[in-house]
Amino acid sequence: MMENQAKSSLSLHILQNKEQLLLQTNCLIAGHMGYVDAELMRLSTYNLYRAGDLEGITNPDVIRWVKENTNNFIGFTASFLFQS
Repeated sequence: MMENQAKSSLSLHILQNKEQLLLQTNCLIAGHMGYVDAELMRLSTYNLYRAGDLEGITNPDVIRWVKENTNNFIGFTASFLFQS
């Protein structure tokens, strides 16, 4: 499972599929974002996903793309929804 998590990249997924995402009426981009600490390491098996997903939604290229390509941006902590 850790190998799959290590290969996962939310920012790469978003940027590689941005044209298809914009074709949708609504698009929700979400994940298991979060900072990982020792307690979370003991409680969860999604730790690499959390770090990678957090990088994905804070990636400057992703943020720039969202700002440039959405007109009805709705922001939530650690996730976002937009309508094209």
